[in-house]
Amino acid sequence: MRSLTTLMAFVLYLLLRPPAFAEVKHPGDDLKRAKSLKIGYTVKGERRTLTVGDPRAVKDVLATLKVEGAREGVHAGLLAFGTVDFVMEDGSVVETMFVRPGQLDRSHWGEIRLADTKFYDRVCELASEEEGKNIDVLKNNKPLSVAKDPEKEVAKTRTLKIGYTVRGQTKHLTIEGPKAIQDLVSAIKVEGTQEGMHLGLLAFGWVEFTLEDGSVIKALFSKPTRLSWGSWGTVDLKEATFYDKVCELASKEEGRKVDVLKKN
Repeated sequence: MRSLTTLMAFVLYLLLRPPAFAEVKHPGDDLKRAKSLKIGYTVKGERRTLTVGDPRAVKDVLATLKVEGAREGVHAGLLAFGTVDFVMEDGSVVETMFVRPGQLDRSHWGEIRLADTKFYDRVCELASEEEGKNIDVLKNNKPLSVAKDPEKEVAKTRTLKIGYTVRGQTKHLTIEGPKAIQDLVSAIKVEGTQEGMHLGLLAFGWVEFTLEDGSVIKALFSKPTRLSWGSWGTVDLKEATFYDKVCELASKEEGRKVDVLKKN
């Protein structure tokens, strides 16, 4: 009985064990046969992916993959900011992740050392093109600094939500009509911007812009002509017209005068 149990355990091990070195004789050669690639990277803690499926584009990326050496052995505990999945003709997938610009970790196998950083550079370029900003797949990248042109950004607003405080209670109202939205956002006249997070503001009054692509920009009033723009920094306005209009809408909603900068 014990012999049978031992035999079954051995068979199970053979079925479930990770691929051995003999099954991956030339770790770079099979990767070169991939029909598509799935690139993973991180922006502000969020995992994002893009797929390279066009044969010419795949060939272009794979041409930069030059293997210098390899070493078998699973590398556990690595934080996978940047990954590349190689999808083969038969549908199987080889998962890899960057350890450094010249090194990949091949899932369930070990280390692949590259001859140079061209593969890494090309992967970063593709991720950067996708995001419209510089992306390093080995890092937790910062989000796009949308406040460089806030007037242009809010012109794409689909809905607006205004927040204010009455007797310590936070209230809000939603603006959805295109004309009403246009009237409000057209009052935003930017004098200048300054990057840098502004923490600790007591948010009595704020405006949340939901854009056409579904993204959201939340702006907090720190004074009538200044907004704390999400996690980006400060937007200074030329005049207090936007603030005045927001106060008017909140006042109309409450049936009394409301100052969004105060605890009314």
